[in-house]
Amino acid sequence: MRKVLALAPYESLGEQFSRAAESYAGSFSLDVRVLNLQEAGDYIAAAGLSAYDAIISRGGTASLLKKTASLPVVEVEVSVYDMLRVIKLAEQYGGPFAIIGFENVTRVAKTVCDILAYSIPIYQIQSEAEAETVLRSLPASGTLVVGDVITSNTAKSLGISSILITSGTESVEKALGDCASLFSNFTLLQGSASLYKSALENDPDIVLLLREDGTRLYQNRELPPQQQKSLMALAEKMLPEISGPSLRLIRRRDFMQYDVCAARHFQSGVPFYSLHIRLSPLPKKEAPAALRVLQVPPDFSPPGLLPGSSKIRPLLAQADQIPSHAPLLLSGAMGTGKDDFAQYIHAHGPQASSSFLQVDCASLTEKSLAGLIDDINSPLHAAGCTLYFRGLHLLSFPAQQRLEEYARQTLLCRRHRVLSSSWGDLPRLLAQGAFSPQLYEMFCGFDLCLPSLAERREDIRSICSLLLNECNRELGRQVTGFQPEAFRLLEAFPWPGNLRQLRRTVHSLVLSAQGSYISAGAVRSVLQEQPRFSPDGGIDLSKTLEEMEKEILSLVLRQEDMNQSRAAKRLGISRSTLWRKLSP
Repeated sequence: MRKVLALAPYESLGEQFSRAAESYAGSFSLDVRVLNLQEAGDYIAAAGLSAYDAIISRGGTASLLKKTASLPVVEVEVSVYDMLRVIKLAEQYGGPFAIIGFENVTRVAKTVCDILAYSIPIYQIQSEAEAETVLRSLPASGTLVVGDVITSNTAKSLGISSILITSGTESVEKALGDCASLFSNFTLLQGSASLYKSALENDPDIVLLLREDGTRLYQNRELPPQQQKSLMALAEKMLPEISGPSLRLIRRRDFMQYDVCAARHFQSGVPFYSLHIRLSPLPKKEAPAALRVLQVPPDFSPPGLLPGSSKIRPLLAQADQIPSHAPLLLSGAMGTGKDDFAQYIHAHGPQASSSFLQVDCASLTEKSLAGLIDDINSPLHAAGCTLYFRGLHLLSFPAQQRLEEYARQTLLCRRHRVLSSSWGDLPRLLAQGAFSPQLYEMFCGFDLCLPSLAERREDIRSICSLLLNECNRELGRQVTGFQPEAFRLLEAFPWPGNLRQLRRTVHSLVLSAQGSYISAGAVRSVLQEQPRFSPDGGIDLSKTLEEMEKEILSLVLRQEDMNQSRAAKRLGISRSTLWRKLSP
């Protein structure tokens, strides 16, 4: 049977505990101790809490135990009736009185005074020492003190008259009922947890929970040492790529294929990751890591794609008119939302129920493309999916030729809906002979150019509101909105990084918000930390060579979504060199 420690700061409360506990004899046993705050601390330090499953107390003792005890603390709350009783008693004193206590006392006192329009001085304290300070500051004209045991005892030691706020029977019975409910719910949770644990332990796949730093929280079953080591190394590398509620990744390592369904979650604002991993022998031809299979929800509607926007609405209408068998190129500056636009087209098109296959051209070499094409299990050989080539201009010329040959021979654009994106100057590359005309003609039949954020400043306020809501959900925050001046600052900023930069900025503002509204000062502080670009969008040439080098490296890294491998490859340096050059 579960055992509860009841700490009563005064004798009659202990008696109330004992009487009320008779009704819960079948649920738990109650060990009643009449101790003040100091005595309660000494008792717990000497006897420990290992014999108990919960603690019941009230007032300052409960408040302090909630911060320090390792067990659940059920508080005997000061009810409105308790406060009304003691105020009515104090009124009969015939002189001025004040209410002093911890937050659990002052909160109820303020509620009663607000409802009844009472003008009673109320002082909130955090400790016994603070109680003495407040009591000494009271007028020396016979003010009566109303408070909990700590306040009352301190007042008596200073020669000040006091009335103790006592708990009524209904408050005590409610606390014991809460304790019984706690144990009942805990028993149900234990049963559910046991059921889930049994199901997970019998799952043939690997279920892995990780903290943000890669530390393992849970794994349903262990693998052989070498395979376990490979799994943890692979999981740690994948964490930076997991940013949303659902992501599927396929990775190969040590002759095994890891088919991973991953998600990022938050608990009390702290992020953690879940990975459901299916292991299978590696196919004869290894497909590149550049291929990602994303699960796009049918109601996908990212904040940057406002259907009511005068700049976005025509683009959505044009996209809707383009036949699904016609390839489409999404162009525009870096960070304008091309990836989101591609997923939106998929989610609202005839391929919505099929897979969204994203090929990262920055990571796609001629060799890795050959592996993807020659692999008999490659999803490229299927039909009816949306195939999105991200950063088409980043393909090497040999890879362009290989892709064009495969697409032509296998009728790729008829089997899949083919979308591409580019933030480079494809016409210039064509003119220079650096891009295949055949591939351009095949993949770029229609071109939609997404506007920069500077071209749609009228949308910034709406986008920020949607991003705020998104960040509140992801981070577990309750930020209400932006102050008017904060909006004006955001609307005036040049946003060289476009939507991607705005998203990161709002994320930082929500994460660091101190109140219900994001202030202009907070926005100004965050914007000052943004990289300084010259008016034409280049690098500030007034800086030193070393500063300009770091700015270029940081810019490329942000453009590659903080993926160090892709950024290093694009810059033609190793990851270690990139890390060293960016280090302070």
